[in-house]
Amino acid sequence: MKILHTGDNHIGFRTGHELGKDVLRAFEQIAQQRCDLVVIAGDLFDSIRVTMNELLFVRSVLGDLAAPVLIVPGNHDWPKSAGTESPLVLLEDVATVVTEPARLEVAGITVEAVPCGMWHRHEFAGADILVMHGIHPHSPKRPPYESAWDIPAMLYDPLRYRYVALGDLHDWHSLPTTFPPREYYCGSTAYASSNIWGEQQPKGYLVVEDLQRVRHVPIAQRMWITLEPEHVDEVPQLFERAVREHIRMGYREDPPVVRVRLQVGWDEPADEVRRSIKALLRPYDILMLQVNVTRARRQWARTPSGGYDLVARWRQFVMAQQGVDDDLKRYALEVGERLLADGSD
Repeated sequence: MKILHTGDNHIGFRTGHELGKDVLRAFEQIAQQRCDLVVIAGDLFDSIRVTMNELLFVRSVLGDLAAPVLIVPGNHDWPKSAGTESPLVLLEDVATVVTEPARLEVAGITVEAVPCGMWHRHEFAGADILVMHGIHPHSPKRPPYESAWDIPAMLYDPLRYRYVALGDLHDWHSLPTTFPPREYYCGSTAYASSNIWGEQQPKGYLVVEDLQRVRHVPIAQRMWITLEPEHVDEVPQLFERAVREHIRMGYREDPPVVRVRLQVGWDEPADEVRRSIKALLRPYDILMLQVNVTRARRQWARTPSGGYDLVARWRQFVMAQQGVDDDLKRYALEVGERLLADGSD
């Protein structure tokens, strides 16, 4: 038994843009894998609004798979209000689309499938496979903030399932809840999120053999390069080195997306630094360039004693106050100077 576990494909991300074409190209790669069952653990589409061409493309890819397909809705491709339809319902003749928590048999194995956010409407009794979309409380990749898609703690017993197929987090990884692990996030098939620079793992999908052996199958991606030079003049050399390294690692040789992060002095003109960086990279074939220039914190002038002249700054602050009685100002100056002389802040 061989299962293809994928999800977070986000068809419709940046429609018409080269990055959107990357998403389609990556999803097409899953049709090359021969398997007995395909599990899509949510967010097949980037939103509930897709073009007809994108819908026909997905139907074509799923139709080329010589295996049954099970789809669980995610937070992106399922409507959040009544009266709105999801494009997933237009795939029900080429796949099993689970719109309500269900226990079913597919390809000879029992599956519990729970759409995103419907966890409390399901009784987790145990099965061969559990499929869900959400943020697991024990994931080492979970974001440091609460989300509407957080899976409640202690929701189910992982030992009741031979494999748990999870979707939502875009870096593939296992959960440290059992040994050997049996709960896996498949990651995304392409870079398609609002925080692409935070994604680190290679993109692809998981192949699960006999519900025990799990391996990640990478899909070659466009290069996403971050440069952090100390000086502007270092940018071309760092860029060429990064391109060579990415190609060696198996990335596609398409025009890359580049981010340059540089800190300058507080008195340096940031706009001029940005223009210089863009001019240095103009001869290269780059799809998108993002230049982030930050200033170092200003260092205040110091007194001969080595400390900040806080007394002078306190006097300036007090005397600049409008509508304050002179006696009150004199009292504030006296108290402030005494505290500062004692070393108080």
